[in-house]
Amino acid sequence: MVADTVPHQLPSRQESSQHGPATEAKVDRHDTAPLPTMTDALTGRDVLSAAALAGLLIIAGSAFTRIYSGSFLLFLLAGAAVLSVAASASLRGLRTSLLASITVSIVVMVGYLVAAVAWTRQPGTGSVGALFLESIRNSGAQILTSTIPVMPTPQTVVLPLVVVWIAGLTGAELTLRTRTVLAGFVAPAMAYVIALVLVGPNAAASLPLAVAFAGVAALGLAFSGDPTISHVLRQLGAASRKAFRIRRAAIGGLGLVALMLATLVLAPTVVGLSDVKPRDPRTRIPPPEQQLPESNPLGRLSGWARAPQQQLFTVETNVPSRIRWVTLTDYNGLSWLPGSEYRSAGSVLPVSDQSPNSTAVNQEYTMLTLDGVWLPAVEQPRQVTDVRVSYDPTTGSLVTAEGLRTGLQYDVRSRRPDFNVGKLSDAALSDSPDIRRYADVPSNLPDGIVSLATSVIAPAATPYNRALLIEQFLLRNFTFTPEASSGHGLANLDFFLTVAKEQGGQRGTSEQFATAFALLARIAGLPSRVSVGFHAGTPQSDGRFMVTAGDAFAWPEVYFAGYGWVPFDPSPRPNDDTSIPPDQATPEAQQQNRAKQDQLRELENPNPEPSPDGPSTGTRSQATGEKILNIGMLVGIGLVALLVLGILAVVFGRVLLCRRRLGAADPAQRVIGAWAHVADAMRLARHRPPPHLAAHDVADMAATLTPGHRQPLPSLQELASVVNAVEFAPGLIFRPHVDQAVADASEYVRELQRRQRWFRRALWPLRPGPLLWARSHRLERERAVTVQRPPSWPTPSPQEVLNAQLVWAPLRSVHTTSDKAR
Repeated sequence: MVADTVPHQLPSRQESSQHGPATEAKVDRHDTAPLPTMTDALTGRDVLSAAALAGLLIIAGSAFTRIYSGSFLLFLLAGAAVLSVAASASLRGLRTSLLASITVSIVVMVGYLVAAVAWTRQPGTGSVGALFLESIRNSGAQILTSTIPVMPTPQTVVLPLVVVWIAGLTGAELTLRTRTVLAGFVAPAMAYVIALVLVGPNAAASLPLAVAFAGVAALGLAFSGDPTISHVLRQLGAASRKAFRIRRAAIGGLGLVALMLATLVLAPTVVGLSDVKPRDPRTRIPPPEQQLPESNPLGRLSGWARAPQQQLFTVETNVPSRIRWVTLTDYNGLSWLPGSEYRSAGSVLPVSDQSPNSTAVNQEYTMLTLDGVWLPAVEQPRQVTDVRVSYDPTTGSLVTAEGLRTGLQYDVRSRRPDFNVGKLSDAALSDSPDIRRYADVPSNLPDGIVSLATSVIAPAATPYNRALLIEQFLLRNFTFTPEASSGHGLANLDFFLTVAKEQGGQRGTSEQFATAFALLARIAGLPSRVSVGFHAGTPQSDGRFMVTAGDAFAWPEVYFAGYGWVPFDPSPRPNDDTSIPPDQATPEAQQQNRAKQDQLRELENPNPEPSPDGPSTGTRSQATGEKILNIGMLVGIGLVALLVLGILAVVFGRVLLCRRRLGAADPAQRVIGAWAHVADAMRLARHRPPPHLAAHDVADMAATLTPGHRQPLPSLQELASVVNAVEFAPGLIFRPHVDQAVADASEYVRELQRRQRWFRRALWPLRPGPLLWARSHRLERERAVTVQRPPSWPTPSPQEVLNAQLVWAPLRSVHTTSDKAR
């Protein structure tokens, strides 16, 4: 009977040698199983690593697409990512050399690039071979000199495809040949960095993209770890392997969730700490200059004014609007000139509207006799189809390299900005150097023009009022004359502005009115420019509008911060023309006209006593409200972050406490820790054991906590006996006793947690109670008796175990009886 009570012992080296050479040989083969090497075939972990690498490349490639139009480039990049990794993996499975693998992958890449060029080629743009060679040479420059969003063309898709493919090739070879997954993941990380540099500040930060990249990388590292760990795990029992994998998955998953939450919560705050924006690489490469055959279209206005019936083009639109042809930005004293830095554009054009309100305007144009390279379109075009264009982002002007021709048809989608004239009175000027340059004037200004500008704007207190006074000055005191000669140099404008009507001055076409306004505005410190375009035209029976030479005119624009370029109309209509163009007859245009008249009356009859409840109070209230809202958002984010950090601290604290208790080096401390682990579990289950109960009484109570289940809870009687032995006979416990006690405690706690209600089971690892109760356990407060055995824990001999069992039997019964008597 004594032999039946001896715990199971692992055979010692002497005992294992007595079982014969067969057993020893079996153990040796098991212990010396070879580890995977670089020459082995592909394993399941290699496949997982390759899949994770392809996922990272797709995410890195999607960072490129944030400045491209449509999703076709993402489709091409995903194909490049999968094919590059699959090619390297297939060649690795065939045990090819590194040089052969690289050569074959590059050949496949060239074929894929040729196919991508063929897919994105537009008819009439050249052969596939010529486009492929041009794309290889100029893809990077073409991307940096095109408008955003960039249209997927052969010249703009090659560079991202090459970056993703080379990253896939490099990462796959590093991962599959060296089995160093982390080194292989560096390649997609570099591709991600290249994409971010290429995009620059032209796209908003994408936290979900960064979180997805980090998450896929973490999962790839977790599921494709070092094969040595798997080799060691195969030597352990099934229960140990399962416990290790569950623990590793739990810790890794918790760490991944914590990383993602920290990224989402803290990243916006960290990014907001710096006002430095990434440098736009597009500023490093100027776009190619367009050789425009006609440098200034203002000279055409005088000729068109003399032949107003000439039909130029027709337009079908849902909202009659003024049509911009070209914008002139630079004035050298002799002529106004357009910009020459036009960028190649696709069908979708970038958004540059700063107006808070806008109206969608759809247009369908058919050219008749209008020629030149500039393309008519309503302000702020967003999409142009059926014609290839180049685009000037600073002015919104469109140029077609083929030039206008009779019968040319194209469609335009625009967002026309709508301005609230009543709010413009408080508009300020921009401090940006890129805008302030539009206020530069020639050095040889005539004194008469400077004096005139100073006297005109004298009553104005705001920038907008200055522009309004200049507009009204020209409308009221000057006359539109179709027969006026062309010219807008300083000499022409000095004659137009300062010479009396009787002597031929103060008469001109919209050429002189617009350029005179722009010059006076610049003298007054207002950034200004001149646009040339057309009124909406005359309605036709088929629903279209006929635009004639009489609809052509020029108008000035002034830039106000927060609103953008605001147009003004200083040109009066001819005396014999009482009609109103359709674009000026709309309710919105009439309302703006009335608002201007009201503002002019206020300027002419100023009120020296401003109302105490003026707009400044509302502005301060709005600013205060926004400040309170921002503070509330920051406080909310901080509370959420503290809550997440608190939960993580409790979870990790619980794990560390359990590990410290059940994994202590001192045997007595391990027993005490196991008992405290059980006591905490009982308290979490709302059954705190009374302090007067003995150890075996507590074990009896613990077995009856879930009476509704058929199977009883695991017994803790052995643990209670070991606890008593630690207190009264510490020299009689050995490692098997302690291991069994710890195993009983862990099994009991797991089963007790499993039998709780679902919400208590879910909150079990999140409750901070065990961290607060750790110092309240009586056994943990007492000084543990250290077992006088070597720290290496040698396996006791069978005779030692037998002697311990002979002593334990009467000792256990004595302490059990005495505990119950108490």
